[in-house]
Amino acid sequence: MANSDLLSAQTMLSMSNRIFMFENGELEDHEVVELFQDLIESKLIFQLQGSYQRIAQDLVDQGVIYEFE
Repeated sequence: MANSDLLSAQTMLSMSNRIFMFENGELEDHEVVELFQDLIESKLIFQLQGSYQRIAQDLVDQGVIYEFE
């Protein structure tokens, strides 16, 4: 496995773990912000159910996170 593939696999595992922790209410506020910013930047937000997209949009509207172009 190439280093970039390994990094991608590790990143995905981390993201999955963070989503699981979010769903269980185990993240601090700043960790939620980081998670949603990462979901937007990775464009994974578009592969998740609509509730995640609505939360992300609320955070963007509040100026807490920014939209990735």
